[in-house]
Amino acid sequence: MTTYKLNTHVHAVETDATGARTGREKVFGPDDDLNRPENEWALAAITNPDVWEGAKPPRREPPKATATDNNEVAQLKARIAELEREKAAGGDGAGGNGPVPPRRGSGSSAQAWREYATSVGVEVDPEASREDVIAALEKAGKPTE
Repeated sequence: MTTYKLNTHVHAVETDATGARTGREKVFGPDDDLNRPENEWALAAITNPDVWEGAKPPRREPPKATATDNNEVAQLKARIAELEREKAAGGDGAGGNGPVPPRRGSGSSAQAWREYATSVGVEVDPEASREDVIAALEKAGKPTE
C-alpha cells in the first residue's frame, strides 16, 4: 500500500460531480495520516499535485451525475418556471392565484375561501362554510394564514 504524505497544510473540501459541497471539509497538514479510512475522501478532494511529498495519489474523478439526478433537476426547473409564470400572471407564486383570504373582516367570506381553495387545487362543496374550507385546506397542506 502506498503511503501519501503532504508537504504543507491544505484545506480539503469534498464535492460531488456538480462541484457542490457534500459536507465534509478539513484542514490537513504534513503530520496527518491521510491513509486512515476516515481520511480517504481527502485523497480525491486534494487536487493540487504540488502539495504531496513523494508519491501523489492517482487522480480520482468525482462520481458522474446519474439520470435520476438529471431528471430531478429538470423537474425542479420546470416547477420553478411554473411558479414564475403564475407570479407573472398575478398569482402568489405559491401554487395559487392569489393571497390567502383573511380569517376575519373584509374579504373573509366563505365564498372568498371557496374561490381560494379552488385556485390551489382543493375541491370543496359549493356550500361549504368558511371553517369547513379552512379545515380542508389545512388537511391538504395548503397555506391558510
